[in-house]
Amino acid sequence: MKKSKKAFTLAEVLVTLGVIGVVAVLTVPNVMSNYQKKVMATQLKKAYNEISTAGALAVVTEEALTFKDTETFYSHDFLDKYFKKAKDCGKFSTDDIITNCFEKEYKNEDGEWIDFYGGDYFDDSSHCIVAKTGYIFCLNYESVNNSFLDINGSKKPNQIGKDSFIVGIGNDGSLSTNYDESLENIV
Repeated sequence: MKKSKKAFTLAEVLVTLGVIGVVAVLTVPNVMSNYQKKVMATQLKKAYNEISTAGALAVVTEEALTFKDTETFYSHDFLDKYFKKAKDCGKFSTDDIITNCFEKEYKNEDGEWIDFYGGDYFDDSSHCIVAKTGYIFCLNYESVNNSFLDINGSKKPNQIGKDSFIVGIGNDGSLSTNYDESLENIV
């Protein structure tokens, strides 16, 4: 009498692999989306903390009443003195800033393309840097409440409210979320 060995049939193995494949197809996009949101939130918090710390340090070090009262703000040296830069992009008015630092076009909250250069967002009084940690920060010295932050540099999606934000700097030097509601739930 022979002992029969029990094993899975080819059909059973294929059905099992098919079920695992379907479950993977249904869950992986959701997992990736959540992961990307957490990465963006972490990058935003890091940039927020670095910029707020630099602004507060300027107010305290220079014994000013407000951020706009600091000597480095008036002399437009704030970005030079208080940031670790990977690249100094210069004033926003030059064509080189677009090719050297970030994309020319971003999408607004509705997904429509906007043109920063020559648009309503920046002018000659905006000075931009790429920080060593990878974010782009453009401080508008004329109107600090119309400054720009791109938390992942020139990487996609380049959309206001997702990876880039119009930000302000408060009197105490901290990055203000009052100008972009999408920041409020993250920082």
